[in-house]
Amino acid sequence: MPLWRLLGEALEVRKAGLGLEALERARDLSRAAGMRLEEGRALMAIARRLPTEQQQATLKEARRIFEECGGARELAALDAI
Repeated sequence: MPLWRLLGEALEVRKAGLGLEALERARDLSRAAGMRLEEGRALMAIARRLPTEQQQATLKEARRIFEECGGARELAALDAI
């Protein structure tokens, strides 16, 4: 799952919007595998590519996951967005 997230990030650097599908796949695979922190990281990466009005719901979901998992580093990164 981290590989899909990294692929999505790399594709986004190349062209905006190109990596969103890979990021969504990373989120879905992480969710299916029960990898909650990685799911939250994928959500955070997805949110960075969404229009402002859609970002908040995605970031809220990521925050909930990080709080449930005790992801202090992830919460700090989320606060920096």
